Amino acid sequence: MQQRAKGPRLLMLVTFVFAACTLGAPCTRAHPDAAQEASSPPIAGTIGYQVHSWNDIREWPQALRKGMLWFKIDIHYVKAEDCEHQSLPPPPYEPSNGCFVLNHDTPSLLDRRVYNSSWDVVTFLTDPNNAPFLQDKDRRLHMALCFKTDDFDPCDGSDLSEHWLAVADELIESYRDTISAYDLNVELILDGAATPGNNRTCLEQLWRPLVSTWVPTRD
Repeated sequence: MQQRAKGPRLLMLVTFVFAACTLGAPCTRAHPDAAQEASSPPIAGTIGYQVHSWNDIREWPQALRKGMLWFKIDIHYVKAEDCEHQSLPPPPYEPSNGCFVLNHDTPSLLDRRVYNSSWDVVTFLTDPNNAPFLQDKDRRLHMALCFKTDDFDPCDGSDLSEHWLAVADELIESYRDTISAYDLNVELILDGAATPGNNRTCLEQLWRPLVSTWVPTRD
């Protein structure tokens, strides 16, 4: 059997290694502790970002451990008759004005519990397992509440708007009271239908001094 020539392959290998050492990282022997010394900072320490529509509360603990500081949830209004199967405060609470579920689009599966609710957020904030992240004085968590409505406007004077205002006021008050009572380093930011954007002038002086954010040309 004739042996194949090794010269061209060996030359290609030497050329590849030379190029890698010249154009890439230096070809030196790493010290055993080099991996620890060269460890990169967490992404939260390098660039700013906001997690949008993070409505699955089961994912929040991992986000806090990864250094998340800004996130937004969708607070979607549901009529009172559709709140029966949703997560609510314990009795004697009654959702006579409706309730909120965490979902970006119009909730469609309201005959069973498939969504997290605004009350589940309170449960998360008061869970002792989350206290080390939420009470850290050197690390403020910014939670934007993007309120969403269907087929009515919060300032149109309809019965639905009155119900929405009542339950929105109740929700924001409960979040603020929870943050104060548990000494949490959490800032609430109003977004969506809870802002004065899109001529919602009836909301201009509500819930001060919370910050509101909206897009003037669109909302």
